[in-house]
Amino acid sequence: MPGLAATAPTPPIVFVPSPQAYALAKHPTLPVLYVGCSAVPESKNLITFRLDAEGKLLADSRRDWPDWFTTDGKNRDFAYQLWQPAIWAEKGMLYLTAAPSYADKFYGVTNHPEFVAISLDAEGQPAKRVAGWRSGEPRGTPMGIRCDPATRRLYVNYYYVFGWCALDEKGLPTANRFQLIPGIGNFWDWTLASEWHRCFGMPGGMNASMYHLAADGNTALTCQNIAAENQGYIAGHVPRDNIEVSTRFRKLYMLRFYPQQQLVVCSLTSEGRFTGLPRFFEVGPARAIRFNFKAGLLYAISKEWVKTFTVDEHGYPTSTPTTTTLSCGDIHDIVVDETTGKLYVACTLPPTQK
Repeated sequence: MPGLAATAPTPPIVFVPSPQAYALAKHPTLPVLYVGCSAVPESKNLITFRLDAEGKLLADSRRDWPDWFTTDGKNRDFAYQLWQPAIWAEKGMLYLTAAPSYADKFYGVTNHPEFVAISLDAEGQPAKRVAGWRSGEPRGTPMGIRCDPATRRLYVNYYYVFGWCALDEKGLPTANRFQLIPGIGNFWDWTLASEWHRCFGMPGGMNASMYHLAADGNTALTCQNIAAENQGYIAGHVPRDNIEVSTRFRKLYMLRFYPQQQLVVCSLTSEGRFTGLPRFFEVGPARAIRFNFKAGLLYAISKEWVKTFTVDEHGYPTSTPTTTTLSCGDIHDIVVDETTGKLYVACTLPPTQK
C-alpha cells in the first residue's frame, strides 16, 4: 500500500529530559510541544518548547508557565500533576486538567478549578487563562481529557464515570458545562473515534470496551466488550494511553501485560464495532505502544529500547523489528508527530550512549 514503510526504520527520537515531565502533547499544526509536569516548584507545571522545521527542540526555547490552578503555587497542600493537554487548533485554545495530590485540600478552596482554558497566540504559545471551571461531578478527580472539535466537546474521564463539557463557538465552556454519560466508566486508558461516535476504553477486569455514543452525546446507544486475561494491568501504569484506534485500518490496538506483554489487535467494522476474535503479537517486555499510522509504523517502548515494526495493508505488524537502545532513565510519556515522524519521549535523564 502506498505510504507504508517497506522496512522498519530507526525511529527519529527527540528526548525531553525532565524528572517532572509526565504528559506530552504536540500542537496539531504549529511547531510547539507542550509538557505537563508534576511537583514543579511554585506549581509551574506547564512547559513549552518550540520546534525547528525537522521537529527537534530549539535550543533555549523552553518556557515555564505560571500556575493557572491555585491561589498559592508554593503551598504543597495544593500540589498537582497535569494530565495530557488537549488542543483545539482552529480556536487557538489549550485545555488543561489537574490531578491534585490532596484533593480535599485542593478543592476545599472554592476557586480552584478542575479545568482551565488557555488562549494561544499565533505561534501556539499560551497567552492567558480565559476560563476555569469545575464539572460538578462529585465522584473523584479528572483522569484525562480529549478535545473533539467536530462535536465541540471536551471529553472527561473520571475513574468511575465519563462525560463531556460543552464548548461554544469560541472554544469556551458553556453555562451548562458537564454532561454525564450513564453506564460508561471504570477505565484508565481510553481513546475516541469521533467519526464513528465511538469511545474505546480498557476497564478493570476486561481487555476492551466499545461505547457507541448518541449524536447528542447524552447516552451510550450500545456497548460491546471483549474479555481477555489481563490481570497484570495496573491502574496508574506509566506511560499511559496504551490504546489506539485506526479508522483507516479498522483496528483497535492495546498493550496487555498478563500473562505476558503482547500487542492485542481487535478488528472493527466500517462502523467501528468489534468483529471476530482479537489477535496477539509478541513485542517483548514493552511498557508502552505508539503508532504512526501515516507511515505504517508501530513503536513498542521499554525503558531500555524502542522496537519499530512495519504495519501491513491490513493494519497488522509484519516485520522483524528494528531495535534502538535507550538509556535515558524512566520514561513517563511518548507522543508521535505524524507530520515530521518524530517520536517525543519524556524521560527522567538526558540520553547517554550505552
